[in-house]
Amino acid sequence: MKQVLGVMVLFFLGCGDAEHLRYDLAVYVAPGEMFTAGDVMAGCAAWAPVGVTCSLAGEADANTWVRAYEKTEEYWARGSAEGLVMVNVLTWASVQREHLEAAILGHEFGHRLGVGHLAGGVGLMTASPTVRRPELTERDVDAFWRSR
Repeated sequence: MKQVLGVMVLFFLGCGDAEHLRYDLAVYVAPGEMFTAGDVMAGCAAWAPVGVTCSLAGEADANTWVRAYEKTEEYWARGSAEGLVMVNVLTWASVQREHLEAAILGHEFGHRLGVGHLAGGVGLMTASPTVRRPELTERDVDAFWRSR
């Protein structure tokens, strides 16, 4: 009986933890940006395996805002835990040419979720965009849970 009760407690604790560890991102994409809402949602969806859900929202209802900026620096995009994901319009054409839209936006959504860069290797949160994948690797998942 004690073993059955123990298993039931672990089961219910597990369910509670899973519910608690949901991250709902309500994403605002300004009309007329050079990237599409589909690009943005594909990047955000990369985090679905760890319980992140993404939906489009109006500006006032969002907790994440994706905007373009124009700088002559080398960064393709930037993300912050405060909810802002910025995409550099001067380098976006090269991102599209290399078909890295989902990987770049997924990487920046990782920063939005509080995950830092991973050194070396291949993964969504690798600092070098040329070796990023548009899906999570085991290293990305580990970094996500360590950031919690």
